[in-house]
Order: sequence, then structure tokens, then C-alpha cells
Amino acid sequence: MVGDRTLERRRKKRFPAKDGCLVTLGNDPIKPWQILDISEEGLAFRYIGGADEPKALSELDILTCDTSLRIERVPFKLVSDLKMSNPVPQRYPLNRCSVQFGSLTEDQMDLLVSFLRNYTAPKDDPRT
Repeated sequence: MVGDRTLERRRKKRFPAKDGCLVTLGNDPIKPWQILDISEEGLAFRYIGGADEPKALSELDILTCDTSLRIERVPFKLVSDLKMSNPVPQRYPLNRCSVQFGSLTEDQMDLLVSFLRNYTAPKDDPRT
């Protein structure tokens, strides 16, 4: 299965992000998208398909909804961008985008570790 091969390539375990954790791409206009899961090496988020797609971008910002933690200008490369299946038809199709982080500065890495500690939940946590 394709999904199994994707998981095997990951060196770090991804954790579900808590509600209110967002990623923004570009800055004109700023469009926040929901982070689905995150690790020290990358993240996945969902966005409305057909919106400004991440293919042409190379940096993102990670933030909480109260902006108490913000990691700016995180370099990334696109790993996959797939349409999400949904049992209930939606007006706007959702995509799941997975990215791998590029080289982070020491400050970005410190903030990312803090984000992972405070804004993720264990895989089996029913609150996510």
C-alpha cells in the first residue's frame, strides 16, 4: 500500500496537532490551514483544494490560534498533495498536503520542540 510506504520513510513519529494549530503559506493574503499532524521533520495540513496550492511556495509559518507560539519562515519541500476522501459530500474539496522541513535555524528548532511538547496529543488521545 502506498500509505504504508510513506510511513516507513519517516524517521520521526508524527503527532496529531491539537485544535487551533495552524499553518499559513505565503502572506498575501494570509490563509490559515489546519495542521493535522507534525514531527521534528515535517507536517501535514488540510486546505481547500484549488486554493493557493503549496506547490510554488517554499516557506510556511506555524502558529497557534491565540498566536502564543509562532514559528516563522520555516523552509519546506512538498512531499505529497492529495485529495482527501470524505464520507459526507462537501461544497469544497479538501486536500491533505504533507511537507518536509528544510534546514531550521536554532531558534526555529527550539520553537518547534516547544510546539511539539505543548500543542500535540498522543496518537490515542480522544481529544484530537
